Amino acid sequence: MNPALTLAIYALAATRVTTFITADKLTTPLRTWWTRRFCGNPDPTQDCRSIWTYLIHCPWCVSIYVAAPTAIVWWLWPSSPWTLGPAVALAVSQIAGMLADVGR
Repeated sequence: MNPALTLAIYALAATRVTTFITADKLTTPLRTWWTRRFCGNPDPTQDCRSIWTYLIHCPWCVSIYVAAPTAIVWWLWPSSPWTLGPAVALAVSQIAGMLADVGR
């Protein structure tokens, strides 16, 4: 498979996982727990200066930790069905979400 295409697939997959962690409604309980654990505020909407709380809400920050293992997988097994299959599913999910937002 074309290396540029597999890179694009893995990049979209990393974007989807990053968005899932930092913004998806399904992971709100995780972010709330994290904020309470590291900030001490019972209200996660309050401003917190904790670097750990900032980390889970910052897509730019989380993307580093998602992209690092993604890049290793892409480098070592770019076309393996065991790694490419889930990456394609995540990439399609990311594209579908982006297209859904365009139509609204």
